[in-house]
Amino acid sequence: MMDQIREIAQPASALRGKLRGTGIKLDEISAIQGHMDQEVSHHQLALLGRRSNDVAMWHRSVDMGGIAVHYVDYQCNALAATVVIDQPQDGIMLKLPLSGSTRVSIGPHDYMVRPNEFTVIRHGVRYRSTMAGDSCHLAVTISSDWLQNYLSTQDLHLRSSDLSFAPVSYDIDREGVLLSGVLNSVILGLARGDGVLNTPAVLTHLKELITSAVLSLSPEYRQADQRRISGLTDEAPAYVHRAEQFMRDHLGTPIEIADIVRGSGATKRTLHAGFRKHRGTTPMAYLKRLRLSAAKAALEQAEPGRNAVTEVATAHGFFHLGRFSSDFKAAYGLLPSELLNRHR
Repeated sequence: MMDQIREIAQPASALRGKLRGTGIKLDEISAIQGHMDQEVSHHQLALLGRRSNDVAMWHRSVDMGGIAVHYVDYQCNALAATVVIDQPQDGIMLKLPLSGSTRVSIGPHDYMVRPNEFTVIRHGVRYRSTMAGDSCHLAVTISSDWLQNYLSTQDLHLRSSDLSFAPVSYDIDREGVLLSGVLNSVILGLARGDGVLNTPAVLTHLKELITSAVLSLSPEYRQADQRRISGLTDEAPAYVHRAEQFMRDHLGTPIEIADIVRGSGATKRTLHAGFRKHRGTTPMAYLKRLRLSAAKAALEQAEPGRNAVTEVATAHGFFHLGRFSSDFKAAYGLLPSELLNRHR
């Protein structure tokens, strides 16, 4: 098993040759960018340092329906190839360098991902990745629609946008053994032109294995799954869940208790009693908690700037900056500006 994992992280020249032989080859920057815009996500591609007229990229992929695995192989004399995802992505992106390291920049976070490591980039994030001119990697895209469908089948009260992932590199031998084993099978199948990857039942099984391996890295998923395993089901009535969903859908909108009451379908008195019993707080206090949590996640991804705190605050329903700062410090022990600038 470990030999197979090492093979995917450091592909032999024969395997790389087979993947190139069965993939699409492009040799112009504009063609490469246009192709990857369509196949993976909208991005900007730039070659840094010394350029070469014989730039080449090979692309091979398998679409499982909601999850796609892409083998991307660059060969040029440029010092580095930089990809900027300049629009918030839908769903989750995984990057696994196979040859050469990748530098990933997400807001204030900047870190290296090396062969035998991988990173998970959360939903709705802009980021930059920089690779050597001669390198190859896997990019795995997991759509938010598929994630939401999977979460629903697990009977977990989570939305795909609720999931967070640390902006770090994970070690294949520790956090990614299952994931790399599945992807190893996919890559070997692509290299051989294996028809098994066209079998719907096999693809569904591989897709579910990839999803469960990735979700295990999200603290929100682990907590919800542990509650389910322990039998600690959420016994809150449906109107509480409807109110919570209404709040999540209106985090940046000025809403009052009357709006939440209408969204819940219960009376104001019943709603307050339900939140007191099952959430230990009032509906409006719960809304503030959700907004602060979402603002914190946004600040962790934001670029430090003159109006960054103000923009994040207003985007999450806080229109009094001083009150937002004091509430944020009470909840997390530091000011929003301190969190924003912590990783500069």
